[in-house]
Amino acid sequence: MAGLSTKPKYDSQTKKFFEKIGAEVHEIEVSKLINLEVIQDGKAHASIMPSEDYLKKNNMTMLEALEDWSSQGNDHVLSKELSNAVKCPL
Repeated sequence: MAGLSTKPKYDSQTKKFFEKIGAEVHEIEVSKLINLEVIQDGKAHASIMPSEDYLKKNNMTMLEALEDWSSQGNDHVLSKELSNAVKCPL
């Protein structure tokens, strides 16, 4: 599924995975997401993507929204929303 790739649970296996690739880990308060939604699309995988309401409001396809988000990086409204939903590093 397109979107930001995540793990729905933080356990010892997930910790080892992220340590191996040198990634920072943050917990996200899903209830704070308005224009983004989290879809668990596997046993140990979830995708964060623009919501259907966001797509309709901006008259965009999912691909257009993801490309727009990617092109603007941290300055994009979706990036700011996601940053505001981050609790703290684990």
